[in-house]
Amino acid sequence: MTSSAGRYDGWFESPWGQFAFDVEWKCVRSALGVPEGAHVLDVGCGTGRFTRALEEVGAVVVGLDRDPAMLAVARSRVFGDLVVGDAHRLPFADRSFDAALAVTVCEFTVDPALVVAEMARVVRAGGRVVVGSLNPRSLWGLDHRREFGDEPWASARFLSRSDLRRLGSPWGRATVSSSLYASPALAAHRSVAESVEQIGRVLPVLGAFQVLRVVTASLLD
Repeated sequence: MTSSAGRYDGWFESPWGQFAFDVEWKCVRSALGVPEGAHVLDVGCGTGRFTRALEEVGAVVVGLDRDPAMLAVARSRVFGDLVVGDAHRLPFADRSFDAALAVTVCEFTVDPALVVAEMARVVRAGGRVVVGSLNPRSLWGLDHRREFGDEPWASARFLSRSDLRRLGSPWGRATVSSSLYASPALAAHRSVAESVEQIGRVLPVLGAFQVLRVVTASLLD
């Protein structure tokens, strides 16, 4: 484990990391809607947190990341295949998966449209492409605004809800949902943070975690 991979993975054990992951996973799982036994590709899987969560609900998952150090950490928790690869050129055949997932990946890529196109290519007709993206115009964003000038945030190109729809619409029926309305400052007060999640739903543009879901066009469309 490299220090950077270890620090990244350790964030998930912090109070805010645990709360944010729980909220994001609920949103991702709803968007994917994968039945037990579904074959899922986790693009930019990092240390395998979402990969493992998918396995725990019965999916057969392949994780892909360009960083071998991240995958070395993922290997400690993931049972399925882990592949070193580039999200812009996925090393899989057309229509190999029932669904593809990329969480906080596209905003750090050179060409997010190509990444989504590649995800759509490897998903079967009628399957799902799901992209989770961070929204700086949220309580999370306000809390981190002073850090956005530093890496890795300085290199990020954040995607709006309309950006996400535009990326997904060429490949099928595209919708965007939101979650994670609480501020990191509320992480130590989980009941309050959960209440904020409920209230925040009336203003989806303020959700820190925006999720694009594309139901890919069928062969008959």
